[in-house]
Amino acid sequence: MLSPGTATGIAGTTHLSATQRMGYGWSKSINGLTYQDAYDLHAKGDFHNIDTLFSSLSLVGQDPALISDERFSVLVPPNFIAGLQATAAPSAAVLDTIKRDAEQSAKVQRAGGLVALGTDSPLVAPGIALHTNLRAGGLAYSSHQALQNVTINAARMAYVDKDLGSVEVGKLADLAIVRGDPLADLKNAANVEYVVKNGITYSLSQILAPFKTPLAMAARKKAIYAYQRECGRNPHSCEVGMHAD
Repeated sequence: MLSPGTATGIAGTTHLSATQRMGYGWSKSINGLTYQDAYDLHAKGDFHNIDTLFSSLSLVGQDPALISDERFSVLVPPNFIAGLQATAAPSAAVLDTIKRDAEQSAKVQRAGGLVALGTDSPLVAPGIALHTNLRAGGLAYSSHQALQNVTINAARMAYVDKDLGSVEVGKLADLAIVRGDPLADLKNAANVEYVVKNGITYSLSQILAPFKTPLAMAARKKAIYAYQRECGRNPHSCEVGMHAD
């Protein structure tokens, strides 16, 4: 299915396999693997691949800090709260599946293709899913490569790499300042202390302040209650739906 797009210059995929509307997709076999014919075409045809691994969400169970953090209590949408809180620690078999899934896009990258990490939000929890995808990438390749796939390669995919994606003279001062070294442990990428936006520095407490006002907290409490009530009345409304990555 990739060949017509490669031949005509319609390189409009967003995932290796997904409910694709932009061109030619489904370059995985029925057992979830991508082979040389597909990843070579991705690279040579300049298909841009956004890796969004639903399987990576199991990594939430590996890091209790993701759901004990203050950001979870004020930012995560109501429909994701219960599922994230109930995520069990991943078994060795689950970790092997996550690594296998991440490895498929890694093949495209090794062949010379452009890969960035995404989230498929709002199908998955915003923010948290990006970090689990980052950590999943680190199972298949280096932490440095994983970090590039959420910074400079994401900027290249959005055609804004002249302004964003790396720390260079002349680029926009959009930075995330974290506690710890993400190269040593990708979990540290979630330990945000400050954000620099257009050269202005904001602390985490400043960023969260608008979401912690009495009015905002009352609205959040109401939204959580409404969601839980709807789930009780009509469980079908709260079923989780996913598609291939």
